[in-house]
Amino acid sequence: MKKALLALVILSWLLACTGDEPQAVVWHSGADEELIAFLRRDLENFVSRIYVMRPDGSDVQMQGTRAGDVDRNLRWSRDGERLAYLWDTKIYILSETELVRKRFDPPVVPEGFTWSPDGNYFAFHSQHEYYDNWHAFRIYISPANTLSISRTLPLVDTINLWDVDPDWSPDGTKIAFSSDRARDSGRDIYLMNPDGSEVERLTYRPNDKFRPIWSPDGKKIVFESRSAENRSWNIYVMNADGTGIVQVTHNLESEECHCPSWSPDGTKLAFASSHEGNSEIYTINIDGTGLKRLTNYPGRDYAPSWSPGKGH
Repeated sequence: MKKALLALVILSWLLACTGDEPQAVVWHSGADEELIAFLRRDLENFVSRIYVMRPDGSDVQMQGTRAGDVDRNLRWSRDGERLAYLWDTKIYILSETELVRKRFDPPVVPEGFTWSPDGNYFAFHSQHEYYDNWHAFRIYISPANTLSISRTLPLVDTINLWDVDPDWSPDGTKIAFSSDRARDSGRDIYLMNPDGSEVERLTYRPNDKFRPIWSPDGKKIVFESRSAENRSWNIYVMNADGTGIVQVTHNLESEECHCPSWSPDGTKLAFASSHEGNSEIYTINIDGTGLKRLTNYPGRDYAPSWSPGKGH
């Protein structure tokens, strides 16, 4: 890992205003080298911090510092030059030169966000602002480079539906998401245009399907599905048109989400699993072979995000 890329950025003005908010101290570029960023939760104080490691699990180092907690979302920008995550009602954007926070005012509270390919926008889901019902979620788009925005408009004006987990296609023409809009007692994967038009259903029951993520070349989509029988999670890969579904993980019996992330060449996935008793980071080939454990930590390692590295 390139030590020359350490950036000593002391955000005194940020700390002066907020007291306990994060400060950027160390930066490891995901544009110069393939890195897997992930969250590590301390076993004693339950504080999560961002770490990076090489794709083989070596050279684990902290990325910035955290005085408070980090939420589950952690996503590299498509060029690997920025790393975004959620904390409280804000999206934080960490880079080599700065740490900025993008505020949202309730009732719009961002969750499950994704970068646009050009890095200029976020798509995210938020609980419906007019209904006190956990089923009511909508997908929103907001500029990434505007630090504060109090309200954004939902892409699709659905009422009391569950539209979540947006992910932008690499060419910028589609957003994949999970929804129960078919009203057949299940959640499936859909596509739509970035303006919310031309909604297309890709998958069908029996099991709920969540968190679609496009492959780097836009030809495939990975998603998670939860078994109705034992509530365990497994990872699946399909073609971008919904055909050719292949189960990648088998019998891991993890009781939490895996949060899969593609390798830059599209041949592997990084994911988290607790099937060995503690949440750790693993990699696996998309055909289900080559399962490899990367971390071994007494706390919790989760939410991996694979950077593009050079040439991607």
